[in-house]
Amino acid sequence: MFYVPPEYVELLVPREAVRSGRRYVGGSLVLVNHNIRMAGDKPLEPGTPVAFIQLDGDAVDFVVAGTFELTTGVFTNAGVFADGALATRRDYFMLYIVTESPQAAERAAERLRPYFPEAQIFSPQTLARQVGQFASTAQLGLGALAGVSTLVTAMWLYDTMTISILQRTKEIGIMRAVGYKRRHIIIMLILEALIVVSVGTAAAVPILAAASLIPIPLGPGMYFRLLATPSVILVSAALVVAVNILGVLGPAYRASRLNIVDALRYE
Repeated sequence: MFYVPPEYVELLVPREAVRSGRRYVGGSLVLVNHNIRMAGDKPLEPGTPVAFIQLDGDAVDFVVAGTFELTTGVFTNAGVFADGALATRRDYFMLYIVTESPQAAERAAERLRPYFPEAQIFSPQTLARQVGQFASTAQLGLGALAGVSTLVTAMWLYDTMTISILQRTKEIGIMRAVGYKRRHIIIMLILEALIVVSVGTAAAVPILAAASLIPIPLGPGMYFRLLATPSVILVSAALVVAVNILGVLGPAYRASRLNIVDALRYE
């Protein structure tokens, strides 16, 4: 439960956050989060009498004035707001200061820091720096994951092409016997790999584009989105194609160097 002076309720519970009833605390009236659905066997709604047990063990009777839902701010998990005059103790675990600009918030934080040396002071600048650090760390992690995935794909394609060439040894020998040159064999195998990679890339691009539209919540009013601009998609696709072509070059070169006679005898 949060005890606040009635004149400050509008700062903590905006008008659009009220789901039913009135946005008012005073006397025995309280605002209750809509997630608290029951008081015993009674549904919580405006006009419902409720009783709360304070930290000192005393029971206090209230009447619900309204229900609210907070989606942003520092009190998103708040349960009940009551009149500050009813508080038996004056304990402040947080100072919530509204300033005219982010610069004014930073100046206020600097002035408060000597008085509260052990407190954590959050301002728009500090939150922006923390979000930036998180985004940089996430970017490095996703980049490393993408690099490992690309390497694994290249190794898988290398093994697949090696096995495929062993199974097609006689076919390659026949192609060489009827006039195919070594470069033709290399080009053919690279084109086969390009078809496989192109199909995978074409399937992955729509998924990446859809994922970039989904916001990932980081905190009150803050979201993180994957950066999937056309340039990023093109560079990523080109990198995947290049790595997989490098993975195919080895088996393709060995296939082009097969001895024609030995290849024709291969069973």
